[in-house]
Amino acid sequence: MVATSATLQRAGRSDSMILGVIQAGMDSSRLPGTPLIDIAGKPMLAHVVERLQAARHVDQVIISISRNTSDDPIADFCEANNVLCFRGSENHLLDRFCRTAKPYQPEAVVRVTANCPLLDPEVVDDVVDTWQLERDDYVSNTLHFTYPNGLEVEVIAYPVLETARREASTPSEREHVTSFITQSGKFSTRNVSSNIDLGGKYYRWTVEQEEDLELVRRIYQYFAPRSDFTWHEVMDLYAQQPGLHDMNGHQ
Repeated sequence: MVATSATLQRAGRSDSMILGVIQAGMDSSRLPGTPLIDIAGKPMLAHVVERLQAARHVDQVIISISRNTSDDPIADFCEANNVLCFRGSENHLLDRFCRTAKPYQPEAVVRVTANCPLLDPEVVDDVVDTWQLERDDYVSNTLHFTYPNGLEVEVIAYPVLETARREASTPSEREHVTSFITQSGKFSTRNVSSNIDLGGKYYRWTVEQEEDLELVRRIYQYFAPRSDFTWHEVMDLYAQQPGLHDMNGHQ
């Protein structure tokens, strides 16, 4: 479903809206078509949508993709599943992200990516809670990694996104949505840290290659028919089955 003024009215926009944006694309060089690969009987993207929708502080979810025909299958998925979708520039992702959010004029935008099917609503809410309390321009759990890779959440005040779009000048700043915000020194930033010690281990829960996909499928299979398991439960599973870490636990 392409975002229009009518869909915006149905979204129930308000001045305090928190908009969740899932950045997605089919052109992965390592694992083409990643967002729509099946996990436990559903496209990966369906799991990400459901998990982001389950966050208490996210009022609306929209998927942001390019205008390339290669992303048509994602647009078809959105239409079939009544999920909002915006199509924009392939390379100027900062512009696309801003245009995705602009019709809603949200208070803040939550950015996640489509290849993270273990995204945890509680982690999303923790990052949003911190933003609402501290009111920094940018809050995330990515400035210092204390969570498994694949639980990344960024919250950006909407006016800051618009400022970044106007002022970002290099190809890298335009291609990476938040690099100008986090690296220019012009904005206040804050990190949210995990309360679990990972013991120096690297946990890879993002899906970029075959071994990542195999791991995530095994985790979903273990918890089936539930799909609302938390990242704490996955960590408990790792403690019970140490071999999981060997499947892709490398940097």
